[in-house]
Order: sequence, then structure tokens, then C-alpha cells
Amino acid sequence: MGSEMKILETFSQYVNASISPVINQADYWGEIWNNWSGSGLMGNLVEDKADIGAAALYTWEFAYEYLDLSKPTVRTGITCLVPAPKLSAGWLTPFRVYSLEAWMALIGTLALSFLALYALNKLQISVKPQLKSKHHINQLKGKLLSKTLMSVSKPFVMQSITNKEMAQGNLAKYLMGLVFLSTLVLSTTFDSGLATIMTVPRYDNPINTIEELAESGLPWGGTQDAWILSINNSLEPNLMKLVARFVAHSEANLRKYSLGDQFAFGVERLPNDNYAIG
Repeated sequence: MGSEMKILETFSQYVNASISPVINQADYWGEIWNNWSGSGLMGNLVEDKADIGAAALYTWEFAYEYLDLSKPTVRTGITCLVPAPKLSAGWLTPFRVYSLEAWMALIGTLALSFLALYALNKLQISVKPQLKSKHHINQLKGKLLSKTLMSVSKPFVMQSITNKEMAQGNLAKYLMGLVFLSTLVLSTTFDSGLATIMTVPRYDNPINTIEELAESGLPWGGTQDAWILSINNSLEPNLMKLVARFVAHSEANLRKYSLGDQFAFGVERLPNDNYAIG
């Protein structure tokens, strides 16, 4: 016997009345139609087949037009039982140290450093007075691309630069000094971030909030549309997505979906950390 029936039993004793249950197994909570008829539990009430209805009835605005609502006896809510997230692939672990925006900023810094150093080195070769041979100048320009690439990329992977790879000229050396400082900061943050994610496992697309459930595209459902009556007319974008993806299934179908990982289930959240499924 549920808590609602205990309340009705106590009420009947208080008013010295007897209870005659009216049970509808087919339509659950049911619906109320504009012609003052309906189905299920709410249909029995609006058609006067029953005087009192109780069974996880919420304070629904649409029902207030047809029925009298008592004071709430229990505060409950709706949550979703979703598939467990899967562990991220091991080879992706180093890339999760930074966010996508941080990786884009890092690549941009690397590209700008390369272009600036390449331009300075090319200018340095062009204005050197001791390089009289045009053939010699062309040879240096041909090797300049690989030299600049090595000069910029090596510090970012914590490798030393040889004297031949070192930039020439004061401006180029100042630029390389900035590159070294940048790599010092980046290597420190990368090492600490990598140590963190190696300690705490990372999962792919975990669902912990309404927003994450709405963005996941995961269908969800229950045995009846009553699960979405409280949010059916909401204009909040995330709730509208959840209403659109709700599907009512029979208990047999829901049992089949529970064996997979492509469906979420509506669960009633009760007081004292209790949950009701159904």
C-alpha cells in the first residue's frame, strides 16, 4: 500500500467513511478532454466515476481547470536514468589537457612565431653585406624554411636548439627569447594538467544536467505522457527539446531498452533519497 492510500485510509477513518477503490490498469493517469470526459485516473475523476484521485498526481495547471487540487502531501521530482558514460580513449588523454580554445591559441602562437622568425631571418640574409654571391644567398634561403621550423618547434617539445639553428640578429634573438618564455609556461601547465587527468579518469560526454541531456540527443521515456505534463508547455529551449524526444512505451518495450545504452528512463525522485520507477 502506497503513501497515498495510507492518507486516504486515515481520511476515511476521520470522516467515518468507507473506501471503494476504482482502478484503471490500462490508461494509468490518463487524459482530460475539452468535453469534460477523459481516460484513466483523471478521466474517472472528471466523469464523476471517482470522488478522490491519488497516485503521483502533480500540481498540473491544465488539471486545475477541471478538478479541485488538494494541498501537496509529498514533494517529488523527475530525474532521468541515463546510460553510463564510457571511458575516453587512452590516446586522447594528452589532448584533453587544454580546451579546444587553448589548443587553437597554442597553434596560433606557434604559427605567428614561425612567420615572424622566418621573415626576420629572410631579411637578415638579404641585407648581409658579406654575402656577395647570389648563388650562396639562394642556398641560404632554401634552407631557411627548415631551419626556422626547427628553431620554433623544438622549444615547444622541450628540445634544445643547435648553434646552426639559432636565429641570427638582435630582433630574431629577442623573438626567440619570447618563444622560450612561452614554452616554459606551456610546459609547466601541460605537465600539471596531464598529471591531473592521469589521476582522475575522463569520460566521453557524461550526462549530469538538463542541458547535457538536451544536447546529447538521447531519447527518453516512460510508460505514459504524464512524465512530461509539468513541462509540456514550457518555452525554455532545453525543456522543449526534452519534450520533443519523449516517447511513451509499454513496460515490455522499456525492459528491452534497458538492455542497451541508447535510451534514458524517467524516474520519480522521492524524499529521503528514494526513487520510484514506473
